Amino acid sequence: MTFKFKHLATLAAFIAVGAVHAETITSTLTAGASEQGPFTELSGSMNWSLSTPALAALNAVNVQVESSTPGWVNPQLVPGRKTYASLSVNTPLVALTGNYDGMTLSMSSQMFLGANNNIKFSASADNMTTTGGSLLIDNLVIDLKQKTIYGDVIGGNGIGEQAAVALWGFGGLTGSTDIPLQLGLMQASNVMSGVHLLPAAAGMFATSLGLLPTGQVAFGAVTDYGTITTNVSIRAVPEASPAVLMGLGLMGVAMIGRRRRTA
Repeated sequence: MTFKFKHLATLAAFIAVGAVHAETITSTLTAGASEQGPFTELSGSMNWSLSTPALAALNAVNVQVESSTPGWVNPQLVPGRKTYASLSVNTPLVALTGNYDGMTLSMSSQMFLGANNNIKFSASADNMTTTGGSLLIDNLVIDLKQKTIYGDVIGGNGIGEQAAVALWGFGGLTGSTDIPLQLGLMQASNVMSGVHLLPAAAGMFATSLGLLPTGQVAFGAVTDYGTITTNVSIRAVPEASPAVLMGLGLMGVAMIGRRRRTA
């Protein structure tokens, strides 16, 4: 069977459109923004529940944890004392970076604590565990591929401002980082466990908070900073999928063949 040139051109057009949609797109999506390429309605949250050893270290040095936005840090104090019985950080999703191949959105990182929305650690001098200081963290990025948590910091005692500092690592990651394309709202949940302070970050915390040897020992003994749970929701903008486009291409082939037979 032979095709006329115009028929081949029509078929080539179908194939070209399908190929464009099959390309992998790497982009950063912003929560709360309107339609962004093939997606809309991005939202999400992070809950970081600190472990008992982490709380013990904070209490030993009398470190206070606060947020610039009310309600993001949720402490429960020991009755009659100013020490933490529990502490969690709850923040909304700011942005999401990932790859989209037309069928699946593969998340590579999630951002929380945007600019001007920070978590502050502060210690008052007691001349036993600390000489006093503070450390602010914002633009917190969870790298799901490298299993590393980065943040921009402003530290006291000469640390100053530093961007994209590797602060914590985590050993466990449960929940899929791939979101298959489907109708309606798509959701994903991830849990990071085995969260630990990286060595360089430990030194930064120690300097910023003015930790004395006793305070450094207290923080150095912590090997598990708790569990982080993140939730992401996103909606796909209705459009023709690669499968539909391939189907159109096959229909085009069939129609061309039928015309040739009836001509």
